[in-house]
Amino acid sequence: PYEAEDAFWIGARSDNFRYPAKDLYVDDVRVYGRVLDLNEIREASRNVPIAAANVSTGGEAWTGNGRPTFETGPDFSFPSPTGSAPNIPDATAIDDSLQPTSPLQQYATQSLACRIDTDTTIRNRPADIDYRADCVVDVTAALTIEPGVVIQFAEDAGLGVYDSGSLTANGTTTEPVIFRGVQAAPGYWRGIHFETNSSDNRLSHVEIRHAASSYVYCCNAPAALQIKGGQMTLENSTISASGACDIVVGPNADFQQSDNSFSSNQDNDGCYSPVVDVVAKGSCLTGSVEVFAGNYAPRGWAYANGDTLDTQAYSALFSIVGTTYGGDGQAGFALPNIPVPSSSVSAQFAMICVNGVYPSRS
Repeated sequence: PYEAEDAFWIGARSDNFRYPAKDLYVDDVRVYGRVLDLNEIREASRNVPIAAANVSTGGEAWTGNGRPTFETGPDFSFPSPTGSAPNIPDATAIDDSLQPTSPLQQYATQSLACRIDTDTTIRNRPADIDYRADCVVDVTAALTIEPGVVIQFAEDAGLGVYDSGSLTANGTTTEPVIFRGVQAAPGYWRGIHFETNSSDNRLSHVEIRHAASSYVYCCNAPAALQIKGGQMTLENSTISASGACDIVVGPNADFQQSDNSFSSNQDNDGCYSPVVDVVAKGSCLTGSVEVFAGNYAPRGWAYANGDTLDTQAYSALFSIVGTTYGGDGQAGFALPNIPVPSSSVSAQFAMICVNGVYPSRS
């Protein structure tokens, strides 16, 4: 239809110009060159005014009164227009950006690419679910997500940021960015994994739901949010209905968090409670040694077993211990080796605080 105001723009496309059809037969319908099925046409008819025209749906004509009922029928094709053809400017003068946007493109959920290796901004769209991920999305460039975006993850899908990638999702109080599962079930999808040292890694006013089915990258503990290394900031956000840990933070990571909430997460051994982490980071002096009866190293601590740490990543600790226990001071430096008699406690080594409060001399 082309003779009614606010009409639904639909027709054949050929040789870079559009030729609207007045008598429209709906079975082989193309919008911008893509064949639409009847379900898509039906969806469009609910959202966009359709002008009065002779639309045939398997032999029954619709004259514009009410909404047509689209039914499957025999094969159809576009006939020659029965009305007067509109005046169409020269094809070279048509700016595609000014053409009407198909409502099917506006309201349909779009697929998220499995690899994002160029700087990308994901914008909020009119759809209830803006994007769907059916895989682990590898982010190796700057990914920015605007307020109000909703991304739905299929079973065991996830999102990982590594190499030169970064993820910035800044929602608002009224328009949070939402990462959720296709099904609202705890542990339905994998979660979000950070492993880059970018100051742009920030989640603000974000909701992470139904995650922690498994690790995003082998072989880490399952968590809704995994910060294995680098730096990352989480603020004013909510993590809920996780199948395992809400957050796991690696010993080499710089994780900052504030004003977040956590609910209905099925935490297990190895999870790092943000509240406990902040207290722990503020209550140990970098370089101090203690005995810990658990079978893992808490965040901010490492086994005092002689391991070598990266000099740059642990510059504060290196400035305290230097190469006293080994290492060349360039590529790395060694921790002290302090075994604990197995007869006294279950732990085999003492713990050294590697990321705490710096012990000032004054």
